[in-house]
Amino acid sequence: MGSLLRDAVARVNAWRVEHSKPKADGNTAAYCEARQRLPEAVVAEIARRSGQRCQATADSNWQWKGRNVKLADGTTLTMPDTTENQKAYPQQRGQKKGCGFRSCVV
Repeated sequence: MGSLLRDAVARVNAWRVEHSKPKADGNTAAYCEARQRLPEAVVAEIARRSGQRCQATADSNWQWKGRNVKLADGTTLTMPDTTENQKAYPQQRGQKKGCGFRSCVV
């Protein structure tokens, strides 16, 4: 993640220099630490609102045959099958009881 953040700061700084503004600090440590303290619900709400705003302000030429284009991200996340994770993310209904990450093969 660190290199992605450094790349983002580099792009922002390139824009700032181009517009005669001072460069931002390139150290991303404080940002990373602050982001880790954000509750998951806040991050989800920010993503939802930014998506709605993008759609509301998008030029109608961006539509395909008069329809809004939807994008689905197939990202997958796996995590250890701990008691804490099971409480936060319970098993799916169709999953065999006791089968979690690395705990059994069906």
